[in-house]
Amino acid sequence: MFPVSENEVSLMQMRHYLYQEIWETNFSAPVEELMRNQNARVLDIGCGPGTWILENAVEYENATFTGIDVASVYPQDIKPPNTEFCRVNILDGLPFPDNTFDFVHCRDMMFVFTMRDWEEQVIPELIRVTKSGGWLEIMEGDIMWYNEGIITTTIRNQIVDSIRQQCNIEPIISPHISQMMSTTGQLSTVQQNERLAPLGKWGGDIGKANLEVVKWGAEILAEFISRNMGFTEHEYKELLNKGFNEIDNGKVFSKTHRFWAKKIYFEQDLFKGF
Repeated sequence: MFPVSENEVSLMQMRHYLYQEIWETNFSAPVEELMRNQNARVLDIGCGPGTWILENAVEYENATFTGIDVASVYPQDIKPPNTEFCRVNILDGLPFPDNTFDFVHCRDMMFVFTMRDWEEQVIPELIRVTKSGGWLEIMEGDIMWYNEGIITTTIRNQIVDSIRQQCNIEPIISPHISQMMSTTGQLSTVQQNERLAPLGKWGGDIGKANLEVVKWGAEILAEFISRNMGFTEHEYKELLNKGFNEIDNGKVFSKTHRFWAKKIYFEQDLFKGF
């Protein structure tokens, strides 16, 4: 939806390590033993520079990892032998047969998909390529912060409303994911968890890094906001500075959410993928 900034790769990597600090693990689905001891196949949707895949590929040498993204910012040549990357848009369909992967992972796609995309294309495709008995995990944050001040709330609400109205994208997506996964009828009970993270200098290095990631997202939105909300980019940046100053001098925190479930066995699937 939004243009790629010049320092996107480094900020994506920083966000990955921020998640590691917050969650203390790269995933929540119970697939560690599967990836460590069996020839599991793993798919990462929207892999970006491939940091998640590269780390897991080294840790789980017996598994094979595939990363897809619409932008070729992932490693082209120097990479572990159990990894592969390809340029794919899931909205055009995934180029894999049914029941291909033991674990399908997807995160940070909030600004990419409309609600209709999520319901009619993305989640059905993720489930389709997951093996019966395999696991699907989705991780997202929201444009929502807690213990924020009046300035921040006002700016954030304006941005959220504009994105909803102009793009049909839901910037507070986490309340919807579990329901969208459950209503497919193809997954076991969806499990979920959330983690809090400080936002701003009160949270030390984690809080400062978290705020840098938020600033990056806000900068990506600059052109969209100036085009759709009647602000010049200069006015928008002035508003942001007021909001970020309020955040940095308060005790604001953010949340990220993980949702995971096992694909149910269906009789017709028993003979697929062989």
